[in-house]
Amino acid sequence: MINFRNATNADFNLAFQIKKTSIKPCIEKIWGWDDGVQPEFHIKDFKPRKLAF
Repeated sequence: MINFRNATNADFNLAFQIKKTSIKPCIEKIWGWDDGVQPEFHIKDFKPRKLAF
C-alpha cells in the first residue's frame, strides 16, 4: 500500500536528489546540467503546499 502525504520543507533535499536522479540525464542533453545553478533553480521552484489527495 502506498501512503501519500503533503510535502514539507523537510523534504527539500530528498526532492532535489530525486530530481537529480530522474531528470538530470534529460536536462544534460537539452541544456546541460550545471551543479552550481541547479540548486538555485530548485530553491526557487520547490514550493511545498497543501494538496488534497
